[in-house]
This record gives sequence, C-alpha cells and structure tokens, in this order.
Amino acid sequence: MGPFKPQGPFPKDSESNRSFSAYYYSYFNQVGIKIVRPWLCYSNVLNKPYCHFCWLLADRQNKSYSSAWVNGVSVRSNFTQTILDHEKSQQHINASLSYNNWLQGNTIDTLLQSEINSKITFWRDVLHRIINVIITLASCNLSLRGHDSDSGNFMAILRLLSNYDATLKELLLKPKGEINYLSPTIQNEIISLLGTTVRNNIISEIKKAPFLTIILDTTQDLSKIDQLSVVFRYISVTENDDNVPKEIKICESFLGFIAVTDCSAAGLKTDILNLTKEYGIDLTKCRGQGYDGANVMSGVYGGLQTLIKEHAPNADYVHCAAHALNLVLNDAARHVREVSTFFDNLEKIYTFFGNSIKRWAMLSDDSSEKYLITLKKVCPTRWSSRNDALLAVKKIFLLIMKTLYQLNLISNKKDEREECKNIINILESYDFLVLVTFFSSLFEIINPVSKALQHENNDLQKSSILLSNLLNKLCQLRNQISFNSLLNESKDLAKEWGVTTVFKNRRRKITKRFFDELSQDERISDPESYFKVNVYYCC
Repeated sequence: MGPFKPQGPFPKDSESNRSFSAYYYSYFNQVGIKIVRPWLCYSNVLNKPYCHFCWLLADRQNKSYSSAWVNGVSVRSNFTQTILDHEKSQQHINASLSYNNWLQGNTIDTLLQSEINSKITFWRDVLHRIINVIITLASCNLSLRGHDSDSGNFMAILRLLSNYDATLKELLLKPKGEINYLSPTIQNEIISLLGTTVRNNIISEIKKAPFLTIILDTTQDLSKIDQLSVVFRYISVTENDDNVPKEIKICESFLGFIAVTDCSAAGLKTDILNLTKEYGIDLTKCRGQGYDGANVMSGVYGGLQTLIKEHAPNADYVHCAAHALNLVLNDAARHVREVSTFFDNLEKIYTFFGNSIKRWAMLSDDSSEKYLITLKKVCPTRWSSRNDALLAVKKIFLLIMKTLYQLNLISNKKDEREECKNIINILESYDFLVLVTFFSSLFEIINPVSKALQHENNDLQKSSILLSNLLNKLCQLRNQISFNSLLNESKDLAKEWGVTTVFKNRRRKITKRFFDELSQDERISDPESYFKVNVYYCC
C-alpha cells in the first residue's frame, strides 16, 4: 500500500471540461532530470487529485489551514502553476517534513527527546564555561562583579570568549528576562558549591590521615569581628594498586574562618570541638598544636593548648618558629634606642616622598637601570619589610640625596625645606651609614632563615638546625675583628657616598655623686666605643 497513483484514463471535470493526466506525477528540472512528486495522488472515488502528505499530516488546527488539497482539487487551466503554488505553501512544507520524519521512524516522542537532549547539552556546556571562568577569577584573586551585575571581570571575560565560542555567543544573544545562569545569585551559588566540594575533599583526606596538626590564629575583619583561621597539617599516604603505601606527603590545608564571639581559651576550645564534630574529624589523632605566643593560646595552665590536650593528650604545643624569630628580632631592635631611631628614619624617608605625588615623581624621574627599585614602607611587625626598606634606601641613596638637595633649593614651602634639611642631616651622618652597613650584613644572615622557617616543607628538626646555625653566626659577629670589618666596609661606602667618617659626638651625661659613694661616675666618652658597646653589642 501507499500513495495511489492510477495511470488513467481519467474522466473530465464537469466544470472545467479538463481531465487529470499522469504527466503531473513528475516533472523535469532545468537540467533535464525527471523528479517524481511523491505527494501527488488521484482519488477514483472523488475523481480529483489530492495531496497525500496534507491528507495525512496537515495541521488542521492551524488558522491558515486549507482543505483544498486534502478533499481534492479540480483540474483547471494552468494546473501546473496550481501544483507549484501548493508545493511552496507552509502547510505542505510542514506536512512533508512530518511525513519524512515518520518514514525515518522519528516519532513525536523521539523528536521531543532529541530536543530535550540538545538543550541539556547546551546548558551543560554553558555551565562548564561559567564554572571555568569563576575558577579562573577566584584562583587569580579577582572580583567577579563591578558596581552592577552587567559589569566586572566575569561578564568581560564571557563577552571576550563569545567572540570565539558559539555556545557563549548564543547565550549572550538571548533576550533579557530569559534564563542565562549569569545572575549574581547563580554566581554566588556556584562559588558556594565549589567551596563545599573543595572543603569536602580536604576533610576526606584529613579523615584518612593517621596523624594531624591543628594551626590557629585570629584576626579582625573590616566589620571588627574576630575571625579564627583554621588550618590542618596532615599526612597523606599514597598507595599503589595493591594498597601498599608508596609515598608519604605532608599537606597543609586551610578549612576556613570561624566568627569568634568568645576570645577566651574556653570559647576557642568550644569552637574547635564544634568544628571537628561537624566535619567528623577525630581529634585524638592530633599530634601538634601551632599557635602564637599569646597567653590565651600558649598558657600551660589555662591556655587553649592545655584545654585541647584534655581531648588529645599527644597534641604538643609548638610556637611558630618564624613568628618567634620575628618577635625576638623586633624586641631586640626596639630596646636599643639608636636602632629604633634608625628604622624610624627609614620610615620617615618613605613618608616624606610617599605623601607627595610631586616629590615621588621627582624621585622616580631617573629611569636608569640601577634606579628601578622604589622606596618601601617599614612594617612595624614584619621583620622582612625592614630588609626591603633598607635595601631600597641603600640602592638609591645617591638619587635620594640628589632629590632632597633639589627640593631644598626649589621649594617655596618652609616646612618642606626644613624637613629636607633634617633628612639630609640624617643621611649624611656616619652613624646612619654604619647602621646601614651593619643591618645589611645582618639581614643577609637572618632573612634567608626567616623565609626557610615559613616554607611548607619545614619541620621541627630543620627549624632547630636553622636557628642553631643562625645563633652561631650572630655570636661570631660579637667580637672586635667583626666590628673592625664593619667599620672598614662602612668607610668604603662612606667614600662612595661622600660621607664624613666620624661618629656623632654626644653630650656626656654626669650623674650626681652622693656623699657616701667612693667612685667617680664613669661614662663612655669615645663615640666609636659608645657605638660598639651600646649599639653593636646590644643587638
């Protein structure tokens, strides 16, 4: 069975006195190829030709539906044009497509499922690209949005990629109001899901670890709320296919911040116990605690380290070696007046130039290779920042002096000229130059050790060795030979910088002698000896 195509003879139409012909079943194109019209049929009952496709599959609910070719048409003059007009009609085209899909076994359910799968693939591709953009921005520590949801790095990158990616181009061309997964809410939800996934993977590794160490510290955020940072250091064991351990790796992972309302040792202990309970971490596997030296954290009677030991007896407290070294150096420098003044002067130089765009521009005007370094700020707590500030001043000392003298000549502000003279007097003093030389040599010893103590692969044994070697080197400097070497190096530098090699004379302080004292008040009068005893040996 199939389309009925009788070959004739065909009766004449009563109205037009014309008859159908089998010639209409096919036609010849412009190159002479015969093409069959599969849709054209003839009904012996109606004695009229009709469209087989429209008779079966025409959309009868459509407003533009025509029943002419469904119920049969009369053969009139110019019937060939009538056939051509029907072939171009939308009703016939849709019916032909439906008939072709039916022949290929494509049912409505199959077509719907194919369309659903196509949309699923599209949105999966969209989400894959969006997630990758968010991960890239997060790993580079860049913000996603600007002042509104349509600006910022996130949308800028998507617009850029849409020039080369058809999926993103189609997404961005969607009308406003349609689903596009680009809203700030979706961005935040994706970030939250990514963070949860990463945290769950870290927690899974911590649970498998045979031993772990907990590292805590608190800091205030912008809203003045104390945030407790939680870091776990643990052992990750890699096994081969036979479940035999082949590699042991020490990992250190940050789990997040906890808002702290009770900063006492008991309050912090409660926060830690709640955290380990929430994540299912066995605290009895803890073998170490790493905090700062505050009494709340390190107290041997009521400190956090003692309270944690009640739940993890083997968790020994260890003060961070790099932090301890930083505290020792800061305390040693702060209790020597000349050293404290020296670093205050470094900060004064930075502040003088940094507080004025004009002065900073004058200092940065020399673009030669040796002056590419800029002045650095002295951080009051981080010892390494003092090294950076000192190296910057030492590197561009001559440029600083040149700029100060220039400002002293051209400035029309009295306060600025006075400040210039003050800094010039400081920089041209031999005491300042010797301290520059002294701390340059100290930082060459101390700074590498400080950085090594902060390395992720560091352990207690390495820390002990590093600190012991540092102590030995510092002790070797406390002798007359090292002091003479320092003075010789300082004189060479003074010659290069044009500074007079004479220590500053200080007014001798005389303490009143009481009637029962037998000895005279003795003070060091020689400036060089004063520097050696009260500065060099005190550091």
